[in-house]
Amino acid sequence: MSEELIQLRTGRQGIDAINSSHKLTEKFWTIRHKEYHCKLRESHKRHMESKRSGSSAPAIDTVALLADDNQPRNSWKMGRISALKTSRDNAVREAEVTLSHGHIPRRPVNLPVPLEIDDSLQTAHMESRVDETENDASPKRYELCNRVRVDYSEDHNNSVDHQ
Repeated sequence: MSEELIQLRTGRQGIDAINSSHKLTEKFWTIRHKEYHCKLRESHKRHMESKRSGSSAPAIDTVALLADDNQPRNSWKMGRISALKTSRDNAVREAEVTLSHGHIPRRPVNLPVPLEIDDSLQTAHMESRVDETENDASPKRYELCNRVRVDYSEDHNNSVDHQ
């Protein structure tokens, strides 16, 4: 085979590999968008609608994904809900989302999709356990001696300071 034919064949194989990789990436993002993000939004809506689960508004300091169908998937923004804006009837209508570069866009309350699971009960339980251990007046297990301090400066070779 001639050199030109080998280069032409490897060039086509490279282009085919890039096209195949691009198709697989697009398929992955399509599945992720259609299934994962939709299910995440649905579970959030169910969680917010159930009266047992808590408030009917997203929580402040919740990390949320700002999905936008008009943008490429790799440019969707992620931020932290920093404030909730209420309307005249005291219903939460907007959320301010702080992005990593400091920009704070306002979005309707149903658009930011929370990425963290709200486990406030578990957090409260852990905080109470921490308070119990802090209030425990148990004696220290070890009685350590004062540390011997060594001066390594050039002026005082081999000198030892005691605290």
